[in-house]
Amino acid sequence: MDPMTAGAPCAGPCTLLVTLVGFDPAPARRLAALLDDCSALGARWRVGGPGTSDLWIVDGEKARGLGHGLVEVGGAHPVQLRPADMPHPVAFTEPLHESISTGHHFDPASMNGLNVLLTQLARWLSPRLVQQALVAHLIANGASFTRSNVIEVRQGQRLLALVDFAGDTAVAADATPADLRGADWVLRERGAAFAPPGFRSASTEQVLWHFANRSDAPPPLPGRYTRLPIHLRRVPALPVRELSDRQLQLVRELAYGPHTFVELAQRTGAGPSALRRDLAALYLVGAITCDPGRSRATRDRRRTASFTQEELSFIGARPSTLDELTAPGFARPTVSA
Repeated sequence: MDPMTAGAPCAGPCTLLVTLVGFDPAPARRLAALLDDCSALGARWRVGGPGTSDLWIVDGEKARGLGHGLVEVGGAHPVQLRPADMPHPVAFTEPLHESISTGHHFDPASMNGLNVLLTQLARWLSPRLVQQALVAHLIANGASFTRSNVIEVRQGQRLLALVDFAGDTAVAADATPADLRGADWVLRERGAAFAPPGFRSASTEQVLWHFANRSDAPPPLPGRYTRLPIHLRRVPALPVRELSDRQLQLVRELAYGPHTFVELAQRTGAGPSALRRDLAALYLVGAITCDPGRSRATRDRRRTASFTQEELSFIGARPSTLDELTAPGFARPTVSA
């Protein structure tokens, strides 16, 4: 069946984030301004931190090849990287040192040069735009879905994407957001739909998270989240670098117990708009709930109640409900002001 009416896949240009590596403040500002005015691939380009980046642009004057594909970028905070092993493309500004061998370089003062570069990188970058457009389409059309759903998106006989809400979102390497207009969206049984070789895959939870944090308008947050106590349902299955300091604080606060919207605003110092966006992102990935029966604390109590007294005395103290938040992969060493 077709779960929704075909419509515009994205309410506006989707956003891709660029990390600038090795630049002094003035050249970084000039390149950021160039990116702000760029519309290559029909995207909005913004400078961001390394945690959620879609593209790295390196100051070519400060880069030196060390052999075996390793590059060192000088500056106040030297960085070593191997572009071929990065999860996203790496490009360099000109002039480029002779020790660097790459086809991905451009004049940082030329809009045409930047457009040419980004067009060359379309096979890596366009699928990321399609991922965001898929989520925008679902939200714009009021689609409801659960983690048991798998959606197949087709344009005639051509498979464009598969969205598995308990797994990955896979996108054809040559798909564009415009291809989603008029496409057929069909619910499939898990195991009945497979992504062909060459499709670009990413965790659906990460795709939802990126959309929620990058779109001009946050996804809708049901009104009950501003009235009722909010409970942690589960810790987001995301790399810690994907969460801002405030989002991480929200998860920690909710891990200790439920809080209302007003209480969370007081504890985090966030304004209503910023807090609403953060909660909408957590809601979209299924991390929070207003139903106490679906909370993480309730699940913990049920698991504890399933042990006999003898089993509990043998096992010892009950594990902390903050285990994920204090594990090495989740804890953040420092929190900026």
